[in-house]
Amino acid sequence: LSLSSRYYLINRASMVQIRLREGTLSPGVCPWKVLTLGAIVITIAWIGFYNIEDLLDPKEEGSRLVNSFYCAIITLTTVGFGDICPSPDAGPFARGFIVVLSFAGLGIFCGPVLNVTAVWRHYFPGGIITLTSFTVAIGVTILMMVEDFSYGDAMYASVITGTTIGYGDLTPSTEVGKVLIALYALLVVNAMGALLEDTKDMMVRWCAMQKPTIITEENSRKSETTKSSKKKKKQ
Repeated sequence: LSLSSRYYLINRASMVQIRLREGTLSPGVCPWKVLTLGAIVITIAWIGFYNIEDLLDPKEEGSRLVNSFYCAIITLTTVGFGDICPSPDAGPFARGFIVVLSFAGLGIFCGPVLNVTAVWRHYFPGGIITLTSFTVAIGVTILMMVEDFSYGDAMYASVITGTTIGYGDLTPSTEVGKVLIALYALLVVNAMGALLEDTKDMMVRWCAMQKPTIITEENSRKSETTKSSKKKKKQ
């Protein structure tokens, strides 16, 4: 290949990698099929939590339908508060269901499904910092207005949810709060993941032993010229 052809291919590959990382290019993947798969996984998890008796804490009051939806989302996003599910009295079948669901969450939901839904963040003005701040503010507002949390507790719980640490010490108790926090988890996991990804890339560049070499047509010509001059000297 000529130098110009190699230069084109290198830049083309770089652009593809950038677009893949930013979620704007999904080669061979239909977003609607992925989202349909995600909806199916949520529905299966929702039905499972609703019908398997010993999955939910029997002491938890309120609608079983709402509690099941809440547990399904919190489990699939790997937040895992552990506040009302699983029940301490969960049997082998219930625990087996959670084990299978955890693999579905990590392999399907937190993989291709969240990658596709993460595309929305690129259309948000102001960059990833603004997006993350705005998303966390949604969680803070929900917890303060619906759950009557203090500002400090609401901020703490919102960030812990977004980073999927999910200690479970501060969780929603009302039915409205559970539904809203489940939906909030879907948003904030995307936003926080994008922020942490950018932070990781920054740390990798900072910790690198040397700066990456940018291959251009001019650099390629210089490299070939240097090699040819060394060969002449040896001869």
